[in-house]
Amino acid sequence: MSPCRPGVRLVPGAGRPTIGDRHHGVPIDRPYPPSIECFKVKGVKDVTIIGGGVIGCAIARELTRYRLDITLVESEVEVGFGTSKSNSGIIHGGHHTESGTLKSELAWAGNQRWVRLAQELGFGFRRNGDLTVAFDEADLEVLDRLVEQGRDRDIPGVEIWGPERIRREEPNLSQDIIAAVDGPTA
Repeated sequence: MSPCRPGVRLVPGAGRPTIGDRHHGVPIDRPYPPSIECFKVKGVKDVTIIGGGVIGCAIARELTRYRLDITLVESEVEVGFGTSKSNSGIIHGGHHTESGTLKSELAWAGNQRWVRLAQELGFGFRRNGDLTVAFDEADLEVLDRLVEQGRDRDIPGVEIWGPERIRREEPNLSQDIIAAVDGPTA
């Protein structure tokens, strides 16, 4: 399935590798341009999106719901081949950003879109959650702030775990951990 819907144009970067070259250590085994729907770009566009990673493709997809002429510009040999291919596979739980910022609003709003996106596009999605751990008293202040930020945004389930709960839920973690914040929405 193409990551970009019809009406989205991918403008490949200049000077791309050819078959036999290596890109980020990966052998190039197919001709350029990449195997996604590409159209010749003609005239002025309503929106140009720079970067074909997860965010750029998601923005392009969302904007195709409107009557817009969209161009997606990507410098790599394939969409999602930059930073997006190297992520940890976890989404932002919404409680790690400072309250009252645009980033905090967007992180939580974006978090809430994953279930719908997975259903619409037919890919697997599971909330694995995350644990932010404390090794000393100074770290406990950070955990308290994370819980407070979660409460500020009404994020469900953000709570502090003590040593007993940590050992029960995650027995392979360091015995030096004194507390953790569970972020189940990640």
